[in-house]
Amino acid sequence: MSALPSGIGILLVAVDRVTIDRNNITNNKTMGLAMADWCTVANCPNPYPATLPDAVPEGNIIEKNVFTHNAYAPEGDFAAFGADITYVVLLGPVDPPNCFSDNAPENLTSILPITQQNRCP
Repeated sequence: MSALPSGIGILLVAVDRVTIDRNNITNNKTMGLAMADWCTVANCPNPYPATLPDAVPEGNIIEKNVFTHNAYAPEGDFAAFGADITYVVLLGPVDPPNCFSDNAPENLTSILPITQQNRCP
């Protein structure tokens, strides 16, 4: 199992229905905000048994946040995932989808296709 690196501003792992709204997320050397399923950051059995709690983040709203000076020196096993927003959900389905809306700057860096999860209420 890999250790999470230092310098993650906000980390959401397998949580549902969390709102992160109107924050300044700045000066995080590896990731500004990261959202991941439980199995990305922990050892999970494969295939994932239905008897275990839900490991997928769903229905989260990330909106109207300002991201600056993040991922300036990513480190560790997750260095390749350094970005303002890192979205790594390999399990699924994700229902309801996660929402990423009106975050600034418009050209913020993201890892993996958050646009697939950008159906906002």
